[in-house]
Amino acid sequence: MMKVFIADDEINVRQGLKNIIDWKELGFDICGEAGNGVACLEGIMKENPDLVLLDIQMPKMQGIQVAKHAREQGYKGKIIILSGYSDFEYAKSAIPYGIDYYLLKPIDEDELTNAVTNVYRLIMKDKQEKGLAQQYFIKARGSILRDIILGRQNQAVLEDADKNLELKHLDLNRSCYRVLLIEQLSSNVEHLFGENDIQSLFHLYNNDLSDLEHVVIDNTNVLLIKGETLIHRISRVIESFEVMENATRGMSFIVAGKIVTNLNEIHNSYKTCRMIMDRKFFTPKDHFVIEESNYQLEKDMAYDVTEIESSKYHDMLYKNIESYNRAGIKETLQILNQNLMQSYHSEDSIKNFITGIFLHIKHDVKHDYKKCDIQLDSNTDIIATIQKMNFLYEIIHYVEDQMVQIIKAIGNSTCESILSDILHYIDLNFRKNLKLETIAAVFGYNSAYLGKVFTKNMGVNFNSYVDKVRINYAKELVLEDRLKVYEIAENVGYKNLDYFHRKFKRYVGYSPAEYRKLMKDNDE
Repeated sequence: MMKVFIADDEINVRQGLKNIIDWKELGFDICGEAGNGVACLEGIMKENPDLVLLDIQMPKMQGIQVAKHAREQGYKGKIIILSGYSDFEYAKSAIPYGIDYYLLKPIDEDELTNAVTNVYRLIMKDKQEKGLAQQYFIKARGSILRDIILGRQNQAVLEDADKNLELKHLDLNRSCYRVLLIEQLSSNVEHLFGENDIQSLFHLYNNDLSDLEHVVIDNTNVLLIKGETLIHRISRVIESFEVMENATRGMSFIVAGKIVTNLNEIHNSYKTCRMIMDRKFFTPKDHFVIEESNYQLEKDMAYDVTEIESSKYHDMLYKNIESYNRAGIKETLQILNQNLMQSYHSEDSIKNFITGIFLHIKHDVKHDYKKCDIQLDSNTDIIATIQKMNFLYEIIHYVEDQMVQIIKAIGNSTCESILSDILHYIDLNFRKNLKLETIAAVFGYNSAYLGKVFTKNMGVNFNSYVDKVRINYAKELVLEDRLKVYEIAENVGYKNLDYFHRKFKRYVGYSPAEYRKLMKDNDE
């Protein structure tokens, strides 16, 4: 028996099509149905039916687009278009995609029977003309690739691929292979990756496409790269992040599996990709490409999200809110972020964990600061906002922003509170390249104003204060006598050794070596 797939957005129409004629008598079994274009395309590529009854007007993806993408992905079967349009100009746009018949709704039983009978004869004629040796063409190229990538293809057949007509047709005889996954993070479900997207993304030419196979598995674009030359070229693009501009424009997340040398191992490359893709939530900001070599195995992930940890971070963040310490909030959330990236828990578990901490803080703030006008989202909106975010860093940023809003609502931005935040931030970050302009932006103040406030209250300007903090810490490291002077300089934020020497002598009165000797002599 041959297979038929029925697609129409109206369930009554689908039921009618299944019952209006005797499919078995005409040589067909109904292998599936779909009510929208995306589900239809997936069903076609999964079932590889001999015939598709395809409604031209469907949600998510029009019937003509389904036909187009199915043909691009290797579908060879027959298609009958069902249309409510009598305008041939519209239906004519489907001609390039190998449409065999056009039937107007409402469907007439005799017309459908006639069309199906003729399609059956066409299929049988094709089989007879091509002979048994060519029957493998009936099975879509995409279905064969899926079997290989998912590990469903017979291993013995793969080991002797040159003698198998299906595999020989796919031109798989290469020295090595690599699987890439491309997941679109945008909500535009109608746009599926095609050859043009792939060429643009990886800077490929038309003749490169013979070394690349493309299928869709579980709504994710899967690329099988064949051969050392193209693998090397695409790897260079990934490593140099030339792909980033295009990837972020379409909000695509790319995972590169390990390179394998055997057809039987292609499934392992895909499996690695899937494991990494399952961890994409934990990817740092602006990292839209991950290679297998940079993937952290779950056995190395030890952080557990418990009630104790939830209470700990609640208390830490709440103390920072009470002291109006925005730098402390940022630091605490950075630590939380790093810990969560070491967690083996699922994306949903992490989202629930952070949501619980935030809602607990919100409840306490509302209770302790009843007289303050604190404008925060409702619990329902907070949960919905966090749930729809794709990455952990987005959630951390959202929570930080909400905490800052709380501080602004309950606090008073006096000179003392501003300075307290900044001094705390300097103590935590003096090893970095600190600039007044950068810190002003972090805390939301004008740099000129902040500089005046700082100098007036501290008695020294910002740069001098940072130098003193660095030199005080450097003095401790000099006395520990475990690091060389250039290592101490780098450790406290000075890239230039001579500059560090001058600063040290200016504030201490001695060079680092002289100071170390002097302190030793005094101890003796």
